[in-house]
Parts: sequence; structure tokens; C-alpha cells
Amino acid sequence: MGFDEGGWAEVARKPSRPQPKAAGQENTAPRTQAPDPRRQKGPSTPSLKKALDEVCSKLDKRAWGKDWEKIQLKAGANRPYDVAELPENQPKNRYYDVLPFDYNRVLLHPKDYINASLVKAKDEEIQHGNAWHFIAAQGPLEETAADFWRMIMEQYTKQIVMLTRTEEQNTRGEVVEKCCCYFPVAVGDSQLHGSLTVKLLSIAQPNADLVIRRFSITNAQINDTWEVDHFQFISWPDQGATTKGNGTLLDLIRRLESTGAVEMAKREPPVIHCNTGIGRTGVFIALAVILRRLAQMPPNYTPNGMDIVCMRDVLIELRRQRMGLISNIRQYAMLHEAVRDWLRS
Repeated sequence: MGFDEGGWAEVARKPSRPQPKAAGQENTAPRTQAPDPRRQKGPSTPSLKKALDEVCSKLDKRAWGKDWEKIQLKAGANRPYDVAELPENQPKNRYYDVLPFDYNRVLLHPKDYINASLVKAKDEEIQHGNAWHFIAAQGPLEETAADFWRMIMEQYTKQIVMLTRTEEQNTRGEVVEKCCCYFPVAVGDSQLHGSLTVKLLSIAQPNADLVIRRFSITNAQINDTWEVDHFQFISWPDQGATTKGNGTLLDLIRRLESTGAVEMAKREPPVIHCNTGIGRTGVFIALAVILRRLAQMPPNYTPNGMDIVCMRDVLIELRRQRMGLISNIRQYAMLHEAVRDWLRS
């Protein structure tokens, strides 16, 4: 499947994927290591120093509150989501009010439905070499787990970022499901999802907040195997901000960048999900986009009368592609704090 400005259209199958390794030849070590944050320097150009000043000023003045009000006024993109509301598709939605727009929803072959949206850069940004693409998805339900793995195979995704636990406490202290356990948890174990067999090849926990897994996905019908890195952030509560600062979140984005995921995202988009596919997912995608733009900024860039980092406009742009990205004002403030911490590092 492919995406253009008019919507999804069926296109020729993508070029053949890399050949899978033979049995017993799997590389069980994690593919990536994040750069040591202690070796990162502070703002090294006038434009980054100005960006840091802007973000710190907004945080000091709590100016992001006014931005949030403007975002809320523009939150309704007025794009249709008729397919998501069809009777046969309603049971596939975790929440009745978090639905993908028709124009950029991910299509499963041949035309099946999944609650997931392609979120991508504007054409002019792509032309300037910043071709970021993500798939923002809800946490799989038991009845949609097979569809989720089909999407991973069909979109050639090589990285999954899971920003939730399978179960969390709600505001009343009740333990509720946020995402089904759609993967095996012991190394060597497998799960069958339709025609796909998902096997856990390796697992590592570099810190208390992050679990990294590698899975193989095998479609026996066509003798095809695909490997995927799975990053799970386990200490970020629903509807809230990270409780231990933003170090793990920034580390996770660095790890994703170091896999080459952003450079290959047009052909192999990373899948980002929490429970809804909008709250924590929205913070992650917005932060990844902003940090990439900052990293590619000319050293002396000074926009005329505009902030270098306009997070409000970034979020409005992203909400035109998936409704409600970033759920609340606390998460929006967290976005500012994370950008500040990145600039300071």
C-alpha cells in the first residue's frame, strides 16, 4: 500500500526485503546502543541557544497554557472517519472516540481496517531531506493482535515503540487493560497470530524504565521472515508525564534514531503506540519531529518574528493527521520540558 496527498492507493509491492538469516544464525544482541548522554554538549550554535532561551521563557511564564487553548480551538480537523464507524469495524476500536481519519488510515491488504494512522512530514520538508514518517496506532486488542502483526509485515516496519504497560491503574486505583499482551514474553517462545508466527529472539533491559526485545515474524504461507526491534517504555503513566524526568524518553528517541529508522521511515515506518495511540504516542512523535528539525537547523537561522521552536504549530499539524494527539495540558508541558532538556544536554 502507498500514501499520497489524495489518500491511500494500492501500488506495486515494495522491493524485496532483506533475506532472513537461517535458523540458528539469529543475532540475539540488541542492534543499537544509544550515545552516552554525558558526552553530548550543550547548544553549539546561535540558533540552538536561541531555541533554548525561547523554551525556557515559555516554561518560566507558563506561556504554553495559552498555546494549549489555541490548539484546543483548532483540535477538530473536520476530516471524516466514516470507515472507523462502520458496524463491522467498531469492535476493532479500543475507544469509540479515538478513530483514524479516512484519508490517511493504514490499509491492511486487501482492504481491511485497523485503528492506525500514517503521520508524515509535509512535502516541502521531505524535499529538504527530513522525510520522517510514523504509524500512530492504538494498543492492540486480543481480537486485533493478528491485524497488528499483519500491519508490521505489510508496512515493512522494523521498529515498534510501546509506551504503555499491558495493565495500569486508573484514577480510581483499579487495574485495567491498556493493551493486550500481543507478543511472547520468554525468549524462544512463540505466538501464532493467524498465518503469522511471532517468536521472541532476545530481551534486554538497559535501565529500569526500558525493555528492548527482538522478534521474528514468519509467514509460513509464503516462507517469509521479518525481524523487528521492540522498545517498551514501562514507567510512563497514562494521561500523565514521566515520573523520573525525561532522560529515558530522550534516550529512547536516540536509540530509535541510531537504528536508521527515520532515514528509512518512508519505506519502513516505525509503529508508535500506547493505549489510545494519541496521548503518550503524540508526545513521542511530536518530540521526535521537533528534535529532528532542531538538529537540522542552520547554525544562524533566525525566523522573522517567529519562534524557532513553535510547538503549537507542530502539534496542530500533527492533529490534522490523527485526532487528539497529546491528550492534555500536562503532556503538552512535558513536551516543552523534554525539548529544553535535550537542548541543555
